[in-house]
Amino acid sequence: MGRIISILQIAYFIFRILLCLLSSWISMRWKVRRAFEEEAVKHGISREEAQRLSEAFTALERQLRDAVKASLGL
Repeated sequence: MGRIISILQIAYFIFRILLCLLSSWISMRWKVRRAFEEEAVKHGISREEAQRLSEAFTALERQLRDAVKASLGL
């Protein structure tokens, strides 16, 4: 019975760590995107154009990530 409880505790903590990592990754990506848009606006680009640029960079990043995954066979 002790082994089962230990295994469940380990699974719980692993799940919790993965959830924290995922949420921090999403938060960091959002903050970087917002910071990019704010800097672009500071340098004279309209807010709409800055949003379009950040969306374009996000799409390029996604394409690059997919290409790397495909080359690794994932």
